[in-house]
Amino acid sequence: MTFWDERLSTVAAETLLVKADLSRKRRKKVIDKVAANYILQGFLDRMGYI
Repeated sequence: MTFWDERLSTVAAETLLVKADLSRKRRKKVIDKVAANYILQGFLDRMGYI
């Protein structure tokens, strides 16, 4: 079983959304989805799927 460290996914997502100039209200609505995307993409990259 592979362990995936999720601690920095929210930080990375927040950084991306700030750079994209999203309002705080909009960031709050999408932060978890963007963080989940980071986690999934990292997993797929590590497993060699994409």
